[in-house]
Amino acid sequence: MLDFKTELLPDLHYLYDRSIEEVSDFETSLNAGDLRATDVLKAHFSIVDYFLRQGEGEGVGGFGPKNTGLPISALSRQLVGFGADKKWNTVPEKAATLMFGLIQNHPFHDANKRTAYLSTVHYLYQNGLIFKLPEKALEDMTVSIANKDLSKFRRYKDLKKKYADPEVAFLAYWLKKNTRKIDHQQYFVTYRELDLILKRFDA
Repeated sequence: MLDFKTELLPDLHYLYDRSIEEVSDFETSLNAGDLRATDVLKAHFSIVDYFLRQGEGEGVGGFGPKNTGLPISALSRQLVGFGADKKWNTVPEKAATLMFGLIQNHPFHDANKRTAYLSTVHYLYQNGLIFKLPEKALEDMTVSIANKDLSKFRRYKDLKKKYADPEVAFLAYWLKKNTRKIDHQQYFVTYRELDLILKRFDA
C-alpha cells in the first residue's frame, strides 16, 4: 500500500513533509480517539491535491498552514480542562469545538471550511458516528459557522443565554441530533425474503 505522501502531487511533498514534522511534538499529547494534527493535514492536502488534479487550482488561493501553531491551537480545544475535569466530554461536544476552532482559526491559506468539514467527518467516524443527513446540510452549517450566522437558529438563541460558548453548545446539539452510531452488525436475508423485496421493484 502506498503511503499518503506518495499519493500526493510531487509539488505538495515538501510542504506536507515540513508541516508533519512541525506538528510531531503535539501528537504525543493526544489520546486514542482524539483528532490528530496529521489527520487534519492529510484532510487539507487531500483537498488541495484533488482540486489541482481537476484543473481547478484557481479555486484554491493557497495551501498549507499559515503557521502550524494555528491548527495545533484549534486541535488543543479538545484537551481543554482543569486537571482531570475536561470541558468537553462527549464525542459531539469535542467534534463541535474542533470544527468551530478549525473554521474560526483560519489555520490554512485556503480551504479552511473544507478541511474542517472533512476533519469533522473523519473524527466522528473514528469515534463510531456517521451523519444521517444530506451532505449539503453539513456544508450549509459549515458556511453558517464561518459567517457567524448561527443566530438564525432559535436553539442557538436559547443557548446563548446559558453558555459562555453558545456556538460550541449549539453545534454539539446539532451534531448529536444529526448523527447515529455506525451499525457493524451483519443482517441476513433468506432467498424468499430477497425475492419478495426484488419483486416490489420489478427486478
